[in-house]
Amino acid sequence: LVKPGPGWFKGDLHVHTVYSSDAASSGKALTPAAMARRAQARGLDFLNLSDHNVTSQNDRLRDAAPADFLLLGGEEVTTWLGGP
Repeated sequence: LVKPGPGWFKGDLHVHTVYSSDAASSGKALTPAAMARRAQARGLDFLNLSDHNVTSQNDRLRDAAPADFLLLGGEEVTTWLGGP
């Protein structure tokens, strides 16, 4: 539970961490914990970690989330056949 009761929640549904190869190669990628701390400091309530073609970042959600912050697991899947 991030906040008790109904209300509006602010977050980002598409972020990449060090687990995405393109983000990691930029030299600016953050770990899930660092990404969550930065988002919380900027007033967000949640993030969805949507790294490219991996789900290993999702194994760290519980330990990476600060108090009163929600980390959601996800994956951005690359389709090599051109997609629909």
